[in-house]
Amino acid sequence: GDGVPSTVVLERWSTDIKSIMVAVPSVSEKLWLIAEGTLPDVRTMEAQGEMYVDGRFSGKGDVPKLVRGESFSIPFGEVRGVQVEREDKIPQSGSTWIGKGTLRKGYSIKITNGLDKELSMIVKDRVPIATDDKVSISISTITPAPSKKDDETGIVTWSLDLKPNETSEIHVIYDLRYPSDKELVFSR
Repeated sequence: GDGVPSTVVLERWSTDIKSIMVAVPSVSEKLWLIAEGTLPDVRTMEAQGEMYVDGRFSGKGDVPKLVRGESFSIPFGEVRGVQVEREDKIPQSGSTWIGKGTLRKGYSIKITNGLDKELSMIVKDRVPIATDDKVSISISTITPAPSKKDDETGIVTWSLDLKPNETSEIHVIYDLRYPSDKELVFSR
């Protein structure tokens, strides 16, 4: 052809989805609209899909290659007007702030709903887990209490409802104890 890009529709299908709003502050300071569901009796190839909520266009997202019956979770763009901030904090009080064999770390997450409607959202983050028997980790503060915590991965999940212009804060402080003759190496 003449080099002009064109779109050819091979097939259209739709399915009921659950739309959720998810923030992962250690990765992004944005709140994301996510579509979760199960593929109906079709197959897909990698393509771009459109999401409509209550009949109104909400966003575009990349649909991966899927087979019938497979569950999916597809991001469809950021929810503008919501601020998500994560700040590392180390308490400056107490004798165990930092010392040989003990390290206290922590962070806070601040979420502000700048929209004119109430939002229900999920906030996910990760507390460290020890991969060495000589290291122990204890959480001294986690407020509010998470709605879910996976002890194998360290993933903690909070379900929050924020009214317009409301701000919510999450605080996490934990202590790491390790042999005093060793150094800690952090990895992701």
